[in-house]
Amino acid sequence: MHYAIMGRITLEGNLVMRTFNIILASGSLFKKKIVQPTASDEKSKEAVRKKIDDLREREDAVREKEAALAAREEKVAAREGEIARRVQEIAVKESELKAQMKGPKEKAAEAAPRKETLPGDSNTVEGQSQVVKALEERLEKARAHYGELEAIEAKRKEFATKLEEYRSLGISVSRLEAVMKMDLGEIKSVFDVFETDLTSLQTLVDRIDAVDRVFAQQADALKARCTDPDAIEEIEAGLKELEKAAADKRKELLNKVEGWKNDGFSTVRFDKPPASLGELEEAVTHYSEDLEVLRMFNEKLDTLDKAFETDIEEVRKGLMDPDRIAAIEQEILSLEQKIGSQRGEFVKILEGWKADRYNTASVEKVMDSDLQTIQGAFLKFEEDLRKLKTLSERVAKLDRTFAQQIDTISNNLRDPGVIQKLEIAIQGIEEETIRRKAVFRTKMDRYQEQGYDVSRLNDSMGGDLETIDKAFGMFMEELQKLNALVPRIETLEKENRYPEDLKGARAMLLEPGAHIRLERKLLELEEKLMADKEAEEEEKRKAAKEAAERERKEQLERERAIKDKVER
Repeated sequence: MHYAIMGRITLEGNLVMRTFNIILASGSLFKKKIVQPTASDEKSKEAVRKKIDDLREREDAVREKEAALAAREEKVAAREGEIARRVQEIAVKESELKAQMKGPKEKAAEAAPRKETLPGDSNTVEGQSQVVKALEERLEKARAHYGELEAIEAKRKEFATKLEEYRSLGISVSRLEAVMKMDLGEIKSVFDVFETDLTSLQTLVDRIDAVDRVFAQQADALKARCTDPDAIEEIEAGLKELEKAAADKRKELLNKVEGWKNDGFSTVRFDKPPASLGELEEAVTHYSEDLEVLRMFNEKLDTLDKAFETDIEEVRKGLMDPDRIAAIEQEILSLEQKIGSQRGEFVKILEGWKADRYNTASVEKVMDSDLQTIQGAFLKFEEDLRKLKTLSERVAKLDRTFAQQIDTISNNLRDPGVIQKLEIAIQGIEEETIRRKAVFRTKMDRYQEQGYDVSRLNDSMGGDLETIDKAFGMFMEELQKLNALVPRIETLEKENRYPEDLKGARAMLLEPGAHIRLERKLLELEEKLMADKEAEEEEKRKAAKEAAERERKEQLERERAIKDKVER
């Protein structure tokens, strides 16, 4: 297409130059016809004067034509510049499209010799008309081809947009990336299969969500892979294993319930087993804990005074029914009150601790001892509880970055037997928090020494480690954005202009978060630089034009002087 446009420009330029040459040739002929008349021949002088007047009129007409041609030349030059620019843009775009869309067929077509030829230039209207017509046809074909390429490019962009949408959703798109340079048909085929696989993945996600939360970790791991359509078979295999494991687990739990029933325990609470495996497992766990409590009750009854054997045996009858734990506990308490009112107060305190889920093993083991021993054990236990409370207050102040360790510590804050271990663990977290904050502060000090504004980092130092880490991450991102603008500043500095503005821009490089303002400032300077350069170029063109005009006027004055001399 750009060849056709350039051909038209050349044709118009040739016509202008030919017309100008004809006019100059006419002027030369007129000058050759001027003959110096003899002094004795008055008629000859009169004829010469007429010829001179005629020549002057024709010269004025030539000047007018020259002025018109000059104006036309300026318009043609402007049009040539605009067309050349558009041709260059179209050529660049066409080259890019060809490079992107070129397939095997196009490459073969390029390798094949071109059969289409243009008619040669001609000095006749008819011949030149054929050239123009051929160029216009070529231009029309180029436009049509360009339209086809645009349509193909639009379709490719549509697929590329869809690919980016999948990528933004966290879906693995390596399969799509591998075909983006193939033919559109192949791309569409791969996308269709890909979307079908996504539908299959959604079905797998639904099945994974249906898996009982007892297997939450494995299910979540499988679900995390449901962004990769290439892993469908592996996900489905893993899902089948989970589903089988869930069925096996339910069977195992129900078998355990059946075993308890066969051992004579009341299993009324399992007459309608929970539908959820997690709820069933929790119920079985609670039942096991209740059986353990019943076992402890049985052991407790063994330690009671044998004088109350009848009452003890009456209580034992309920030890096969875990649903009667509260009632049995009350019966045992009542029985213990009968055995000794003095021990009742200690038992009450012990049960309070147990209700608060403290590990009371250290005091339970002395409950059969004499009262003095029991009292000493209880005082020691109360001291341990105060220590645990102090440790709990320290745990509440720990940095949540160590959430896993904190949870482990918190789960043991009701066990006086591990106080020393808890103190060591808490102290370790406190020291590690101080150490990590010191590392961040050192980094902040280095940034400050380099001249950066670290006020936001300093504000974040009062928060937890996660807050500080996020603040430093954001700080680094903003520094990268600022550093990306340095080449543009350096480019402007090479122009040796706007020193104060560029000095201010350099100062903004030390202000994290100022990249948007800096980019706007650089854009203003770049636009200003472009405008200044265009103004300078315009001044140069204006000066050149004025010089040419002066030269032309001087030439006309010289020619007029010669003619006046001839007349004289």
